[in-house]
Amino acid sequence: MTTTDKGDYRAQLILGMAYLQKDFKDDAKSVHYFKLAADQGDVDAMYFLGRAYLDGKGVPQNTTIGESYLTKASEAGSIAALRELGNRHADFYRESNSSVEALKAIQYYEKAFLLGEGSAALMISSTYGSGSISDKYSAAVWNAVFQLTKTSQKTTDAFQLLPVAQRDKAMMDSYALYSKYSSLKPAKSFLDEVRKYRKHVE
Repeated sequence: MTTTDKGDYRAQLILGMAYLQKDFKDDAKSVHYFKLAADQGDVDAMYFLGRAYLDGKGVPQNTTIGESYLTKASEAGSIAALRELGNRHADFYRESNSSVEALKAIQYYEKAFLLGEGSAALMISSTYGSGSISDKYSAAVWNAVFQLTKTSQKTTDAFQLLPVAQRDKAMMDSYALYSKYSSLKPAKSFLDEVRKYRKHVE
């Protein structure tokens, strides 16, 4: 057993990431190190381990276990896990048109948004844009919020399809939501601090 196997969860996490890269690709080894780090409570490792189980890479595919790891990571503040869970429920919503799935997706996206994930506002807008929970007002407000996260500038484009009587209120609501976002510092994980190890593997 190596020193890495014995305990440094950050080293385990970096090794797990390394084995996901093209030049060192080995899904089984990647999962091995993610599991070691996840067992010590590392949030990033929980996320990647959850993805491995969902995709069946390095381990037999198991949706229940995969979602369990993603849920643990999301509860610990992982933006990536919140976004992934939101995407999964949004996909289920598109397939089933179930309002329950839509609201679950929005719940995860909102949590990610409040942790500093600006793109989650666009996902919320998109979810409100069609299907059983279609709501033009909410879709417009969240679209405006997304635009604010990009420019911080006043915008009226998002409200053009709303009745004139609703536009002022929609703008106020969008600014109220944006103020929550802008007043918080984005959550940082260990991998955010060592970006050179974080080549895109999602």
